[in-house]
Amino acid sequence: ADSLQRLSLVMVPANLDLRLAIDADKVYYDRTAFDSIHGKIRVRNRAVNLREFNMQAWGADMTMNFVYASRSHRRADIGADVAFDGIRVDSLVRSFSVLDSTLPMLRSFEGKVDVLATASAQLDSGGNIQLPTLTAAMHLHGDSLVLLDGETFTRISKALMFKNKQRNLIDSVSVVITVQDGKITVYPFVMEIDKYKVAVGGWQDMNMDYRYHISLLEAPMLKVLTRGGITMYGNFNDAKLPRPKLGNPLYKEATTPAFVRQIAEARLALGRQIMLQFEGWMNRERRRLREVNFPKMEIPLDSMGEMGGAAYAADTVR
Repeated sequence: ADSLQRLSLVMVPANLDLRLAIDADKVYYDRTAFDSIHGKIRVRNRAVNLREFNMQAWGADMTMNFVYASRSHRRADIGADVAFDGIRVDSLVRSFSVLDSTLPMLRSFEGKVDVLATASAQLDSGGNIQLPTLTAAMHLHGDSLVLLDGETFTRISKALMFKNKQRNLIDSVSVVITVQDGKITVYPFVMEIDKYKVAVGGWQDMNMDYRYHISLLEAPMLKVLTRGGITMYGNFNDAKLPRPKLGNPLYKEATTPAFVRQIAEARLALGRQIMLQFEGWMNRERRRLREVNFPKMEIPLDSMGEMGGAAYAADTVR
């Protein structure tokens, strides 16, 4: 069920003003079962707030704060602050299909992850999320994941000469992702796979154009590889993946903690803005979300320049 991608646009009655405490063993919504639900509901001036909701859903423990405001029959605003403890990646993508459309690379992972996510967006008359209005931050952490031999990583595996495996084990991975102004940023994160230690980061837009970079931190073949990087760019909808571009490394292992800290602060700031916006709706005040100061990250064009040394290219790309 992709219930949180296509919410039915409902007009909340303007004269409804209530507070509720929820304590339910099981609730079904859009063919999904939610168990052991506890939380509070506040409704006023066409706005609804689900606050401090704790439940079990999609095989994981879940906590959520959610706001919904129906401006008219043509438009609504939503905001959410969600945490999952041990949700399967395939369940996450299937249940939040906006992730499948914006981050297709998630389909290449298998296993359970912990997720912290905050998001704000507008819905159209059909209840669909208008992607250009989406502002979001997500921290995803998982241990003992499996990287499947999928469409996104096929060309990268060839470039790095990974062993030809359909399932590659990853000890641990921690990724932070933001969405703002139609741009999705995946901040540099470190993972170890097939005797390689790499830092991966990049960005893409809503048209599926992307630019990702991989910095080689440790490699089993040549010491010179630890000073190299690979940049890939193109469009996820293209049938043929582009050839990786060899260049200088952009990331170091120490990059990740700083980004995690900055984005965690920005995610909390976004959550506070969402609640202030909801309070404005309840008091019939029109409050707009300010632009969130997510850390900037670019992949410069010169990072795609080829490295000196023909042996490097010959030994790393087939």
